[in-house]
Amino acid sequence: MISIIVPVFNGERTIERCLKSLFHQTLPRDRYEIIVIDDGSSDATARVVRKFSGVRYCREPNRGPAAARNCGARQASGDILLFIDADCEADRQWAEEMAKPFADASVQAVKGVYRTKQPGIVARLVQVEFEERYDKMARSKGLDFMDFSAGAIRAEVFRSLEGFDEKLRMSEDVQLAYKLSEKQHRIVFTRSAIVYHDHPTKFMDYLRIKFWRSYWRMDVYKNYPRKLLRDSYTPQTLKAQIIGFFGTCLTAVVLPLIPEVRYALIAEVAILIALVMPLTVRGFRVGFIEGALAPFFIIGRAFALGFGVLYYFLEIKNARELMSVIMLALVAIVPSFFTGGRDLFAQTFIFVMAFAFLFFVIRSGKQPLQGKIPFRFNIILPLALLLLVMLASILYSVSPYDSYAAFMHWVPYLALFFGTVYLITSHAEAQKIGALIVLLAVILSIIGIYFFLQTQFFGYLRAISTFYQHNPFAGFLLYALPLAFSFLLFAETTKRRIAYGALMALFTLTFVLTYSRGAWLSSIVPLGVVLFFSIQRKRKILRTILTIGMIALIVVAGRWALVQVKEAQAQAGQTGTAPSTVAADVGFSSETPEENAVTARLHFWQGALDSFRDHPIIGTGLETYKILYRQYLTDIRYYSIDPHNIYLKFFTELGIVGGIVFVWFVGSILFVIGASLRQIHQLTRKTDQALMLGLSMGLLGALTHGFVELDWQFPTNLIIFFITLGCVYKLFLIQRGREQPAISRGAVGAVYSGAVRTALPAMAALGMLGGLLLFASSTLQTAGIRQMEDLEYDAALSSLKTAQRLDPLNYDLHYGLAQAYYLATDAQNVSLYRQLFVSEFERTISLSSHDWRPYERLGRYYLLAKDYAAAERYLKRGIELNPIGKPVLYFLLSSAYAYSDRIEEARVLLEDAVSRYDPSLRDSQIWVVQDREEILYEIGLLHGRLGHIYDSLGDTESAAKHFGEAAMFDKAYQPPEEYSDAQTE
Repeated sequence: MISIIVPVFNGERTIERCLKSLFHQTLPRDRYEIIVIDDGSSDATARVVRKFSGVRYCREPNRGPAAARNCGARQASGDILLFIDADCEADRQWAEEMAKPFADASVQAVKGVYRTKQPGIVARLVQVEFEERYDKMARSKGLDFMDFSAGAIRAEVFRSLEGFDEKLRMSEDVQLAYKLSEKQHRIVFTRSAIVYHDHPTKFMDYLRIKFWRSYWRMDVYKNYPRKLLRDSYTPQTLKAQIIGFFGTCLTAVVLPLIPEVRYALIAEVAILIALVMPLTVRGFRVGFIEGALAPFFIIGRAFALGFGVLYYFLEIKNARELMSVIMLALVAIVPSFFTGGRDLFAQTFIFVMAFAFLFFVIRSGKQPLQGKIPFRFNIILPLALLLLVMLASILYSVSPYDSYAAFMHWVPYLALFFGTVYLITSHAEAQKIGALIVLLAVILSIIGIYFFLQTQFFGYLRAISTFYQHNPFAGFLLYALPLAFSFLLFAETTKRRIAYGALMALFTLTFVLTYSRGAWLSSIVPLGVVLFFSIQRKRKILRTILTIGMIALIVVAGRWALVQVKEAQAQAGQTGTAPSTVAADVGFSSETPEENAVTARLHFWQGALDSFRDHPIIGTGLETYKILYRQYLTDIRYYSIDPHNIYLKFFTELGIVGGIVFVWFVGSILFVIGASLRQIHQLTRKTDQALMLGLSMGLLGALTHGFVELDWQFPTNLIIFFITLGCVYKLFLIQRGREQPAISRGAVGAVYSGAVRTALPAMAALGMLGGLLLFASSTLQTAGIRQMEDLEYDAALSSLKTAQRLDPLNYDLHYGLAQAYYLATDAQNVSLYRQLFVSEFERTISLSSHDWRPYERLGRYYLLAKDYAAAERYLKRGIELNPIGKPVLYFLLSSAYAYSDRIEEARVLLEDAVSRYDPSLRDSQIWVVQDREEILYEIGLLHGRLGHIYDSLGDTESAAKHFGEAAMFDKAYQPPEEYSDAQTE
């Protein structure tokens, strides 16, 4: 007796055709029974089945095809079980052909084949795929694979293997086949046993099926990992296609960053083409259209299968948690190697990875908070309000795009903070954060010392690492120093004391070599607190003193050795720098009592205070200091994009409202730090005490250093700050709320949980998309600028226009496009371009009315066009926005006056202008701005023009004076022949 088992779910459309084919088999009707298992159908399936007498019908709750087939097997009375799906139509000889191989007692299972009667292209391509697999099975000596959509097995063997695994919703038949193979049961493949199957008719339906089959197949491979490498059904080219497709996509993404990978991309594309050729040739045998579409079919299949595998791993809790840790490590480490995170690639990487990290942590199912939080310890509320004030500042900002861009850069830091709060559930997990910070500090310290040894700039030696600035690098080390110091002083074994002592010596030596005096002062309190707690807890004062003394000796010896190396390099290079200068003034050789870092900061702070005075309530908008400071610049040497004080920065840009919220945010952090210090004695493990102490003091050092430095202009420092803050905050909550109910309970918790699981993943996806668009736009902008430099104006215009479409509110793009039109006009004399670049400059002004650059460009243009009134209007506005930072503005405006026969106004203007620039500027060495020579040249232009005016007025004495000044500021300046003595004087 043979039992034919038909599982069905909502199969009213196909079950009748299936049953009719089973009733018309060549096998005598008395030799087989038909059992239909209804897997909880909600349509008219039962009514259709009951029309057939002689069919045993059983209805079960919906539990999937595995459970339905097992139910049918339990009711079967036959020695052989034949399984067929409800969407199949059996060939008349199917049952007979499936039964024939069982005449051989060694055969335990039989697999037949699919055919299709469907005319659609997708269905025919699916059949081509099956034929490729059937050919592979026909060539195999021993089969380890079969599906039971049209398969047979001996009943006793089926029951001995305990049937199908009901936990699987798909691939349960594959797992049973692997069981058969493992038990050495023989499987036979026969092409003469045919069923006609309804293949997918829509490409998206096909991809959806492939995605889920790949997902469930991974669950099978978990128990049979060797089958992942090879089985008798899956072509090896299929696996290679998946790897090749995703490898090619990855290389294509990296191509804009590393152009050299284009050769690898060409090779990968060639290999991928070779991999799709066999199935493509099969497609052409069926028809031309099938062959032409086969490559797209194959690529789509690779995409669906690959993402099915990825989704499977993301659904595993431990894998998601591991992925979260990897993402966090990447977002912390990678940006630091790209100018401290200021590079375009780094900023895009931060945006994408921060949201990816948050997504993986959320999917891991961890609880973000434990217990209720007292108001004074609630960091989340002021942080959320601060982000809200930042967002609101875009509406009134003097440069909305800059405020928008700065706000968007803060959003991933918020994601990192919340993600870290989610991730950390114990001190053991927090140890990973500490290890990550220490590891990064080791790498950057070694790089910093290497750069120190490699530099040939002996007059200003400082350790800069990959930040390429010493102060923010020192600011980063403020996180690592207290952490290493804590682990050193709380170490319980000699091996650990030696290891942490070496780390502390490395960090301290690098920290000293930065010569960042603000960072040195900022480290005193954090390191002092660590020392105090160590002595208080351990009461081993002598050993602590000896340990610190040993580290101090290593640092002093290391600094001496490095300075000796630099002295030798200075002598060997014959640079003109005496070795004694290198030894005595390393780091400070360009500073004088009148010109030093303190003087520069006082100018920055004064500019911030002046701006705050003019806009006290709501400020000028996030990240607008760099624009407005030019209006308050009192000394041309001291220009900066940041006031070197995060507290002044927030009060200046966000006014009293934003400043108070920021102080509230910092105050809540300090409350948490204080409470954490009080909780340290509750911790039983010294490593836990050291971790909480070190991380807390790292935050304190960073907040202190914020009074005198621009650390937060470097994304790496903000990344470490918010990761550390999230870690300290969660550890504090764990200690405080251990016995309190979790926030996830009750109605409020349900709403909160729902918002987290729906809104945050959506925000993560949008954030990643926004980061990629920003990267694409900025990459095109960079390409356009480079093309302009290479005089490829048409290409530059194309790149900048595309970038502008991606980022239409970016005034820098409009300015760059206007520049390209301007240069193309000069090169090609195209009148249309004249109108376009004027329009683009005007658009730049409308988007950022406080940017002086378009005013200068339009002033130049209208001077050339002899529209002196328009030139005067634009140049005067440019001077208002940048009164001393660009001397050439006065020169251009004086030209407009001179060409309008307003010589006296030109003279008065230039006299006022030159009075703003002290002659001592010529010998000043501590210019913060990088374009010192250009500015001195422009000041020389002012004096030269003023000399010519006095000469025309007959005042030869004043003319000689200014010609002489022009020659002093601009060494290449040549005064008129009759005033040549002025240059000598």
